[in-house]
Formats: sequence, structure tokens, C-alpha cells
Amino acid sequence: MGRAFLELYQVTGDRVRLGHAEQAAGYLAANFRSRDAGFLTTKAPTDPAYAPLPERDENIMAARFLNLLAAYTGKPAYRDATNHAMRYLAAPQVAKELPTGGVLLANLEASTAPLHITVVGPKDSPAARALFMAANAYPSDYKRVEWWDARTGPLPNADVQYPQRPEPAAFICTGNSCSSPISKPEEIRPRVERLKARQ
Repeated sequence: MGRAFLELYQVTGDRVRLGHAEQAAGYLAANFRSRDAGFLTTKAPTDPAYAPLPERDENIMAARFLNLLAAYTGKPAYRDATNHAMRYLAAPQVAKELPTGGVLLANLEASTAPLHITVVGPKDSPAARALFMAANAYPSDYKRVEWWDARTGPLPNADVQYPQRPEPAAFICTGNSCSSPISKPEEIRPRVERLKARQ
């Protein structure tokens, strides 16, 4: 549910959806966090002889969700929760269980920043909306797409300072640098590809 709300925020820019994603993360941490590592399948045992344990696929999804939520919000609590899930996933008996792709993907995402595309412009601007739709259309499951309208205050994770411009523009950020302004939706994908090729 948290991942669904986070994706709704990504494709709409509606901060209410981001708040719902944070509520889901808070519920996960409050009710299913194990003492040592990972998140449990249930809060209470369903049988007196059964002790709730972490489950690998659930922790893969939790780690990926919490990691992306940390990128969108900049809140250390979600980074800590990501690391808690990864401590369980990194245990040799868990990590080496076939297939290993899910654990490797969670580890890759937890150790790298997502592709970051921000559209700067009013929410009622057709040009800004077209840029935002093009940013979301870029084929990557691991991306942070945001729409900053200065009238609504700073972004939840204001880790990049964007210039105020008379016309809407998109910016692609990787590491510590951002692209020059992009004003045409069709330019976003080739610019991303060029930036990725240089990494």
C-alpha cells in the first residue's frame, strides 16, 4: 500500500499521497519491525507454537519502498528502516537463496541514488504538465520524479536549488550536478540517456 501511494505521488505530484505513503511506512515500522533485522510477516503469532519471522520477498519490497521514500522525503528514519531490512537480506543464508535477483536489486537501489527529474513550473500550466508526463514516461522503475510549483512551498526533500524561470522547465539531476533547463518534453529521454552514458 505504501508503494502504491508513493507511485501515486510520483505521477500526480499530490503531496497528500506522499503523506499517505509516510503513514504506511510509519505503520510498518511500528508494527512489524523485528528486534534484530528485517520486518516480520505478522505482529502476533497465529499459533502458540509459531514465532513470527521475516520473509525474504516482503523485506525486498519493504527495502525498495523505504529507500525510495527516503529519497523523496530526505528523512533519516526511512534510510534507517531501509538499512534494517537490508541487514536481514544481507545475511548469507538469505542472500544466497535462489533466485537472488530481488536481493541484488534491493541492494543496488539502497546503495545508489535514483534517477531524479524535477519539473519546475505552475501546476496549472499545460507546458509544465507535458514535461511532467514526459518525465514519468521515462522507462525506469527506480526514479524520483517531482513537480515543483513555487506557490506550494519547497519540495519535501529540497536537496537541490532550482532557478525560478519565466517558462516551465525540467531538470535531470545525477549525483551533485543537474542538467541545464529542458523546455521540450521530447528532449527529456535523450538527455537522460546522454547523462547516464557519461556515468
